[in-house]
Amino acid sequence: MATHKNDITGKPKLDATEMLADILEKLEQIRETKPKTYVINLKSPTRVGGRYEVANVRGIGQMKEFMVRSDSSDFTVHVKADGGTLYEDTWTELNAISQSVGEVAAYEENGKYVAHLEDIDFNDELIVRLYGVFTAERVFLKYDLYPPRGRRFIPQGEVLKE
Repeated sequence: MATHKNDITGKPKLDATEMLADILEKLEQIRETKPKTYVINLKSPTRVGGRYEVANVRGIGQMKEFMVRSDSSDFTVHVKADGGTLYEDTWTELNAISQSVGEVAAYEENGKYVAHLEDIDFNDELIVRLYGVFTAERVFLKYDLYPPRGRRFIPQGEVLKE
């Protein structure tokens, strides 16, 4: 903060013009660090014949949500963040923990099997894959990615309009 020692007591006296400039500079830094939101939205049925890579994103961000809907429960969701595997679970395994883990939901609805994950932070890389032989009727991934600061930055998907 800008100060001048020119009051009677010798204590710093604030310069309003310089204070305003400091505040505006900090606001610009905050605006620059606001993330962009990306979406991968596969609305058409997608046949998975072993392995399907939904996304391989590099940068700093957060997976807001991932959802897959299928006619079969015979699939595995694999999520890696920063080189470590966070989830590598079948629909049945996700269903078993979904009552206890707030970020996980797996349920059957009208003969369709849905797996939903949310709120996964990453500092370098996010990989989302599906394994199995099945038809994914819908795949949806929404994530935020922060602007790069001298780091790798590889987004995938569409940027949501602000």
